[in-house]
Amino acid sequence: MKGLLIEFKKMSGNESGFAFTVMFLLLIPVLVFLMISSTEIARTERATNETLQQALSNAVKDAAHMVDEESQAMGEPKIDYEKAYNRFVESLSYNLLLLNNDYDGSLNIEGPSDVSSIAGNLKYWLLIYNGDDKYKGYKDGKVVSYAYFTNENDYYEFIIDESETGFPKQLYVTQDGFSDESGISITLKSPSVIAVITTNINPVVSDKEGKKVTRWALARVVQKK
Repeated sequence: MKGLLIEFKKMSGNESGFAFTVMFLLLIPVLVFLMISSTEIARTERATNETLQQALSNAVKDAAHMVDEESQAMGEPKIDYEKAYNRFVESLSYNLLLLNNDYDGSLNIEGPSDVSSIAGNLKYWLLIYNGDDKYKGYKDGKVVSYAYFTNENDYYEFIIDESETGFPKQLYVTQDGFSDESGISITLKSPSVIAVITTNINPVVSDKEGKKVTRWALARVVQKK
């Protein structure tokens, strides 16, 4: 056995070379594990991002389907604001496994459930734009050309000048909702639902706060001719 050990040392060059070889052999499983882990984390985060975007896209599409019955009967489909808002919250909550409530008579997002891929509260900014004030949309009969909803604590009223409504309408998407000055430019050509969400994604192998992401989506009413 001693002869074998001496022979192995000779093959390694010297004692320091022998120690390096042993350490390298011990590190191989660790390196392989780290490579697999980093690949899996990237894959999981990418899948979560895609799930988040798809859930938001579905939510705005579902909301855009909430057409006011009177306007539809008249051949001028407009979106019912309250129904669209509730449908947006229902759809987003269902697809992202979020908790919601209806204590005040209308739905709102409370936060993620224990099995959601989202960490912390989800903030949303929802704009439903009809372009004119011909049909009522709110339950109290208020007639306006658009409706704006958000659960952001630092609430601010997003105002579209009623003298500048109609189609096409240019707006800008930002990380904090919407702007009429700067951001990602979008052009609305028919009654539309636009939403922006900001949240943190649950980390895969860490207790730290997840990565913050912002997503937006747009859906519009298309009238068949």
